[in-house]
Amino acid sequence: KNRRRRRKYFSPAWSYVDPRVNRSAMDLSVIQTIWQVSKIAYALTDKNLLITELQGQQDVIDAEMKNCQGSALMEVFPELLGNQKDLEDILAGKLDSLKLQYVNRERMGKTVYLTMEDLPYHNQQGESIGIIHVVQDVTSAGELEQQLTQNRNDLQLLQGQVQRQNLDLLAANAELRHLSELKSSFISVAAHELRTPLTSMTLAVAFSEDS
Repeated sequence: KNRRRRRKYFSPAWSYVDPRVNRSAMDLSVIQTIWQVSKIAYALTDKNLLITELQGQQDVIDAEMKNCQGSALMEVFPELLGNQKDLEDILAGKLDSLKLQYVNRERMGKTVYLTMEDLPYHNQQGESIGIIHVVQDVTSAGELEQQLTQNRNDLQLLQGQVQRQNLDLLAANAELRHLSELKSSFISVAAHELRTPLTSMTLAVAFSEDS
């Protein structure tokens, strides 16, 4: 319950605002700067998962933000298809959040990576009235993760090749040992077989000479 309240109100540990500053203008400027630097956008939905509000960096979302209000959340974010049950559980308070890591999209011939997270949207009475869908462009981290994955795959491929080569070498060594044993056996048998007739011939020649 406490975690839900923190998530609902986002209470800071402390805050100070100069009373001479226009608070609403300052808040909007700060928020827009955070959106821009963090490459974040978000959508609010009603209980029917229809978008009621879209804010943040427009280039994070492919569709025009002004044309998305009233659209189904999964129409604007088709990556959520198949997660209908999780979204319903978030609305019902059975699930805290749903997070999709490194969702890839094609934008102007380039692959971009997005992180999407869905959280419950509560009113001031703490009642669940919709979904907060947060989108962040994490292309740099996604490209790094893809490179690491590729490097791991290449390493596994090389390890497989080395293992196969080692097995081939073991098989070749076993064959060489077998051939060496056959050679030694052949030489031993041949030497024995050659010695027997030579001995008989030597005795026959000696006997002839004596005669």
